[in-house]
Amino acid sequence: MKQAISSLAINHKIAFMKYFNLIIVCLSLFSCTSEFSKGKYVIDTIHPVITLDRYEKEFDLQDFIENISYCKLETSPESLLGNIDKMMVDSSSLFIFDRYTCNALYRFSRSGKFITKFGKQGRGPEEYIEIYDFDVDFDNKQVLLLDLNGRKIQYYSFDGEYLRTRKVDFLATEFKCNRQFIGYKIESSYNPSVKHKKYILLDTLDEKEYTYFDSRDIPKKFSYNTMNKYNGHIYISPRYANSIYKLDSCYLKEYIHVRLKDSIDSKTLKTITDEKFEILQQTHSYLDGGWVILADYSYLKMKTPKGLYNVCISTDGRLISGYTQKIHPANPLLTFFSYPIAGWENELIQPVSSSIVLDQKNMLYILAQDNLKVMRLLDDLYKDVSENSNQIVFFYQLKKIN
Repeated sequence: MKQAISSLAINHKIAFMKYFNLIIVCLSLFSCTSEFSKGKYVIDTIHPVITLDRYEKEFDLQDFIENISYCKLETSPESLLGNIDKMMVDSSSLFIFDRYTCNALYRFSRSGKFITKFGKQGRGPEEYIEIYDFDVDFDNKQVLLLDLNGRKIQYYSFDGEYLRTRKVDFLATEFKCNRQFIGYKIESSYNPSVKHKKYILLDTLDEKEYTYFDSRDIPKKFSYNTMNKYNGHIYISPRYANSIYKLDSCYLKEYIHVRLKDSIDSKTLKTITDEKFEILQQTHSYLDGGWVILADYSYLKMKTPKGLYNVCISTDGRLISGYTQKIHPANPLLTFFSYPIAGWENELIQPVSSSIVLDQKNMLYILAQDNLKVMRLLDDLYKDVSENSNQIVFFYQLKKIN
């Protein structure tokens, strides 16, 4: 009898210890989950608010460009491009993403020579279903491809060699990474389980989620190409807005706020409907989604009722230049400056299709007239360029701020 009671007590003790350990595990998991925090949306800007008046502050583009160069991207069956939707660059390479036509990422040299194409489409372990975005880790010389439907990021060397795959637990349409975290842009329509989470940050090493930003706290109008990176810092901007935000592990902070006197105010942009926006944009101005962060400048493109307005702002918040697009007979390469999509140090970089360059040919030669220097420049530009050629990439080196 005593032996039976002793055995029963031991069994109860074992059951209690299992239950106790289960409670400890659950508490531990709850504790980890409670560490996931909502990021803070900070209204105060890092730089002063930039107030612009399109009709009073206008400068000539050539006054603050130090040098212009270009390269003709090699055209071959392996390197043939459709559109160039995104670019990232360094001192020696151009990483070019054609999302919609070829859905592929390419690497060219700065002289335009084709180097490699990254990965291939398919459903194999080293293949992607569809690339939605890419990033470049310049420190480790790696290229990252975001496969939305495959829910993964694939890593490649600069030479195109497959390295590894990182799984993604949700459908992300954009991303950027640095040494601290990977930032994902989330579409709630694809991810019912993460409703209202617009940006989710995961720790770079163990992938633990530690911050998210609520879509209800930030302007409504987000679309493709809202994330950018410069010097290890990640920036975001809505497609239709007045601000660029700096993203870190705890804060979403306004980096630049630009205001034209006829801007749509931020409060309205946050809740505006598509129908109302279509009406307001006929009489109001807004940041059009074109922006590049540089070492000494920020480049912005404003959409106004009277056309596009290009703005360069110094990193200390001073307006450096505001200008509209126009023809420059003395320097025809300035004619093609319209929509830079990448930057490196103080250099704005813009690809232009060969058809657009050819469309300007007759007019530029007429304007050059007897200027032999300009004529030679045009001869070099148009040599071996046809309608079937890949894009020409223009490099606009801005003057260093004193």
